[in-house]
Amino acid sequence: MTLRLSQKYFYWLALAIFFVLGLTTCNGDSSEVGTAVTFRADATATSSVATALSVTPTTAATTVVKLHPSQLSALSTDIGFSDFSYAANVDALLETYVLISRESNLISLHLDGGVPWSEALANERYAERFANELGAKAALFPQDMTRFVSITPINFDRNGLAAYRGNTANEPLTDVWKSRSFDHPEVVEAYLNYARSIINGFNPDFFAYAIEANYLSTFNPSSWGSFVGMAAQVYGTLKEEYPELPLIITFNHEEFLRSPESQTRAINDLLPYTDLLVVSTYPFFILNDADRVTTEYFDKIIELAPDKAFAISETGWPAQQIPDEGDLLVAGSEMQQTTYVRTMLDVVDEKEALFMVWFFTRDFDELWDTTLSTHTAAGKLRMFRDLGLFDGNGNPRPALEIWRSALSEH
Repeated sequence: MTLRLSQKYFYWLALAIFFVLGLTTCNGDSSEVGTAVTFRADATATSSVATALSVTPTTAATTVVKLHPSQLSALSTDIGFSDFSYAANVDALLETYVLISRESNLISLHLDGGVPWSEALANERYAERFANELGAKAALFPQDMTRFVSITPINFDRNGLAAYRGNTANEPLTDVWKSRSFDHPEVVEAYLNYARSIINGFNPDFFAYAIEANYLSTFNPSSWGSFVGMAAQVYGTLKEEYPELPLIITFNHEEFLRSPESQTRAINDLLPYTDLLVVSTYPFFILNDADRVTTEYFDKIIELAPDKAFAISETGWPAQQIPDEGDLLVAGSEMQQTTYVRTMLDVVDEKEALFMVWFFTRDFDELWDTTLSTHTAAGKLRMFRDLGLFDGNGNPRPALEIWRSALSEH
């Protein structure tokens, strides 16, 4: 049935989250690794969020509160969602967190909107809105679920250094930062400081420090060597400081399938600097029928690292058709999505994957209509609009029953 939270419920949640946004701080803490900045919600604000959610704040060093205790049984593979919100408002963000807590045992925080390069280098407070966003999410981040957190030094187009993360995502780099290579000493130092702040703030179980890195070898091969050099430094430093934390570089699987020879070389360059083999995968990029995706779909890439555990950082299949200038780009449907969910649950079971992230809980129709349809990357973003296991109105799709069944039967 459709998730309908009462207006009163959202009213108190909204008050709580805005309280957090107003009181978030971002200060250094000498008790944590290095001198990197971190971010915390004020204790009073955290208690307000906890009260609104009827939960108890944790006493961990980072300010995190538990959402509703998971009612889900233990699946050998943790499965869950990213916290990507279907609309740019507090109600949508909070409903997304509630959905995640009720429908999964894993949450993914996916930070792909740039890096606060100058502030991270100087160990200064991040831009106000970004610091507040991080603080609010840290206050909501559940401790009773598996936590997967991803950041990246690569830009959204996967062809160069990440944009600047100021008050808004993907702001232009200054000329100074634009001229620097991935392995420039100040790029590495700033990125390490940023990584520490996210690790210390969210206490992840798995931490990806680069997202879909193999695209860079295709889109900007001249920068590949400097990126590999950066990865070696970042991995070595973070592994020394956080020896028990799995450090990850994710790879896009469809890009590997498009150019297996060159991609094998690129991925092999980075395998020494990732503890797991983790892929993002959207097979509808190259296949127009979910029935063509089988459990053997990932065999070739898994063969590159048979000694590493496998996991899936992002996936999804559209439940509606995706048009392209009058033509049909992807013949998505609820039946196709259901088929794909069933197949992917078979995949993670057969391959003994550590985790799988279905990226979107709910279709982002509202965000598309109000913002993203006029975005410079609208064509790319449209591909992802209808991947939710809940539709744009919040109604559960048939695939959700397969998902729930898998959780309850293991």
